[in-house]
Amino acid sequence: MTIKSLGRWAALLSIAFFMAITTTTYGQKSVPLATTRFSQLLTTGEAGTLRSQLLKLPGATVSRKGVSETQSGTFNKKAVTVEIASQFINTSSGEVEQVTIHVNEGGQVRTIALAQYGNGGLYGRLVGGLYETVEQNLVNYETCLLAPENAPAACGKCGDQIFECDNPNTAIASACIVARLLNPLGACVRCGVFSLTEVITCLFGF
Repeated sequence: MTIKSLGRWAALLSIAFFMAITTTTYGQKSVPLATTRFSQLLTTGEAGTLRSQLLKLPGATVSRKGVSETQSGTFNKKAVTVEIASQFINTSSGEVEQVTIHVNEGGQVRTIALAQYGNGGLYGRLVGGLYETVEQNLVNYETCLLAPENAPAACGKCGDQIFECDNPNTAIASACIVARLLNPLGACVRCGVFSLTEVITCLFGF
């Protein structure tokens, strides 16, 4: 296992993903995941392989439940559903949170499976089928979300909404960003953000 330092997710930046917020304010539907779906998101595909590797760490035992949420809405005239599931695992060296983010945007599906240490420390993912903790600077939100030059006024509002999501916990921050991007006011769409799937992929550098 390769271990590299992370530097707090490069500020987990102004761009983390899932905070409990009022869904009526932002207009999208947010509900807890069904127990079977929660389990499926953490135990199948790449997430299942990742979980198996985490459970091989010294002293590993499944612990408390983390985020369990699905949000649905419309982004740039496309139906979007985002599911986030996380589960904490105790190990001899500390607690690890396994996180799965599953996005279906107009039929385009993207799943990100990762693990995070110490609520904002190192994170890990599968690299070539093997689990590694990785140094990864979360890409600056201006690169992924906002027009770099001659930005329309909506970009300021979009940036303000996203900046409010800063949280060292990836799963919590992720949910917050999704909620903001499903905002029916469409500040980020008017700013030039066209695909939620591309944003999420960009942010995590996957």
